[in-house]
Amino acid sequence: MVLKKKDFISIILLFGLITMFFGTLIFTDATFYHRDIAKYYYPTKFFSTESIQNGQIPFWNPYLFCGTPFLATLQHGLFYPLGFLYYLLPFNIGFKYFFIIHFFLAGLFLYLLMRKLDLGIYSSFIGSIIFVLSGYLISLTNLLTSLSAVIWVPLVFLFFIEAIKKKSYFFSILVGLTLSLQFLVGQPEVVYMTLFMLGFYLLFDIVWFIKQHKKEKLFHEIKPKLLIFISSIAILSLVSLIQIIPFLELVKNSSRVGGISFKQATYWSFHPLELISLIIPSFSWNLMEVENWFRQYWLQTAFLGIWPVILAGLAFKFRQNYKNRVFFFSLAALSLVLILGKYTPIYYFLYKYIPGLNMIRYPVKFMFLLVFSLAILSGMGIQYIINLAEENKNLFKLMRSLVVIFALVLCGLVFFYLNQTRIVGFLSKYFIPQLSDSGFIKFKTIYIPRILREYSFMMISLGLGVLFICLRYMNKLKLGTFNFLLGGIIFLNLAFINFNSERLIKTQFYRQRGKIVDYIEGKGRILLTPKTYEEVTRTEPVWREWDFDANVYIHSKTLLLCNIGWIYHLFDAGGYSSMRLNRYHNFMNLIHTQPRPSSTVALNLLGVKYLISLWEIDDPGLDLYYKVNYVNIYENKNSLPRASIIPRAVFFHNEGDIQRKIKHPLFDPAKQVVIETDFPLFNSQEPGEGTAEITHYDTNEVDIKANLSKAGWLLLTDTYYPGWKVYIDGKEEKIYKADYLFRAVYLNKGKHNVRFVYEPTSFRAGLTVSVVTILILCALGIYYLVLFRGRKDEK
Repeated sequence: MVLKKKDFISIILLFGLITMFFGTLIFTDATFYHRDIAKYYYPTKFFSTESIQNGQIPFWNPYLFCGTPFLATLQHGLFYPLGFLYYLLPFNIGFKYFFIIHFFLAGLFLYLLMRKLDLGIYSSFIGSIIFVLSGYLISLTNLLTSLSAVIWVPLVFLFFIEAIKKKSYFFSILVGLTLSLQFLVGQPEVVYMTLFMLGFYLLFDIVWFIKQHKKEKLFHEIKPKLLIFISSIAILSLVSLIQIIPFLELVKNSSRVGGISFKQATYWSFHPLELISLIIPSFSWNLMEVENWFRQYWLQTAFLGIWPVILAGLAFKFRQNYKNRVFFFSLAALSLVLILGKYTPIYYFLYKYIPGLNMIRYPVKFMFLLVFSLAILSGMGIQYIINLAEENKNLFKLMRSLVVIFALVLCGLVFFYLNQTRIVGFLSKYFIPQLSDSGFIKFKTIYIPRILREYSFMMISLGLGVLFICLRYMNKLKLGTFNFLLGGIIFLNLAFINFNSERLIKTQFYRQRGKIVDYIEGKGRILLTPKTYEEVTRTEPVWREWDFDANVYIHSKTLLLCNIGWIYHLFDAGGYSSMRLNRYHNFMNLIHTQPRPSSTVALNLLGVKYLISLWEIDDPGLDLYYKVNYVNIYENKNSLPRASIIPRAVFFHNEGDIQRKIKHPLFDPAKQVVIETDFPLFNSQEPGEGTAEITHYDTNEVDIKANLSKAGWLLLTDTYYPGWKVYIDGKEEKIYKADYLFRAVYLNKGKHNVRFVYEPTSFRAGLTVSVVTILILCALGIYYLVLFRGRKDEK
């Protein structure tokens, strides 16, 4: 594929349109805040960037969940090459430009793929616009890792079809490297789905070959293609092993080990009625604020517009490149089945028998396969219209069909307008029967008119497109003008509707410290009460408002919701993450199942000094410390210090016995520590005095000075996890799992310097293999270039 001058002009124009769409983000002091951006991705990227700029790899995150693995969680993207933007630019600028570059790359890669599929410059350009400005991709502005991974899908597919077509291992290496970028950015589900797509294409290619050729040639055809597919996966695995091994270690210790239930796996399936939102976005998106609406919540909007849907349908008529046309229709149909999830019985069969699918939540995540397919099919549909317009043949039949569609849409609008009350009654009866009176009024007076406006806008877009086709049929428009006008309708339709999905806030939101930070900074761990956490992170109406109102996000700093305190180096015994350690999850249940927070010593063991609540708490173990607006901050005076000397120990090896011991009303964690071991160990039976002082606390290291009048145990209320080592007076000793979740070491009488260091063996093993693999690939690349140049010189 050789790019022409017009190709470069199209690419520059594509970049210009993306810049125009994101102009507010680029040229003002604004940034994203919506949903997971504020509560997860911004703090994550801020912490990782801060650590790298300070010259250290953040293996561990000491600020959440009483300490938790950081590098193993994937979604930091530490080894993702485009992450250099964070390290070279001021953080808030790098954070914004990271988004813009990925949207541009999404359009560029799809454009190159469509040109490789022998589509014209114009149809490839419009297909790229449809993909980049689709509701799906715009929705990913609050799911940063998904966005960063999905944009590589067109390039992976481009390399793969080249590898299959030419039976080239060079291109299979490029496939593996591009897949590794998807993985290193932190979204293994997208890698899994991309491999699913490549496997489906390979199967499709083999079936196509069987249909077109004799079966006796089948083995010679299949063998190299299977090897190419396997080698691509091998390259992905070897290059990404630096991240894969720590991740697998985390999965083994997480609450997701063994997979998740079918109910969890199919949560946020795409309801069949939500397909209407492809052309009328408010049908599901805005109605999510109505109680008990049927829609999923992972995706903000699925809007594509009426013309991309029609153009994808017109691809049926596109006779060129018949094989790829059939494949993308097949992929669109398959992806539609996948995103419907629990609404189709097929998904349960796939959940049971396809390895790995039982660990993926939210079937709506498969939506990118549908949007990817529809964008390419739309390009084929445009190419079909252009071919007809150039030849001036059969435009009458096309025009007649579109006029019929326009008439049906117009009749639907009239019917909708005249029967609003009946339609509202039907929806409230069958889909939202629990709707309150106020919700019914809101539904009828706000959302139905909004749907009607969008319906009218869709009809206008459709009508203008039909008009332009009619004018072209009558030779009243030149082909270039016709292409420009039809493309303009598609761009404006997508930009006008999906622009509202781009939720921005001034970067001051992140920079300014809330008042509460000054009161509790450096004084102990914090924790949102279970009731408060459930209120603002689950399904209650308050959370819906938080997701849609920037002002409430500003108030969230007062509440220190989820991971916001992480930005200011506050230590949180809770937090928000897609994957938690199984032990931590079980330990927190000891608190969540109690009538009062201080009813169990678990709260004291966590070292929680301050509880944050939206409500007043009647608990004798807590004192009101500070009150600001609607937020109450309570002080727990019985919390253990992070490091303390415990004189006595008891020994258990069964998790259930340990939990029962901790829950026992007579258990005093300041006097006795529960050590998890298969056999009793040494222990001082006489009480003694001791002090422990943390002299240095860093991301991957904790230094403690201890002084004991008798032998005893040093308890550090940070999470126990493989990879932590302890050096007592310079000599490595054993770390014991203490009080179910924490770390402890045995100390003899006297003064000691104790140093905890996180040195994960899983990272070193993965690093070695990944570096060796990259060096080998570089050597092969140099050899290939030299060999290729030598052959070129000979010719």
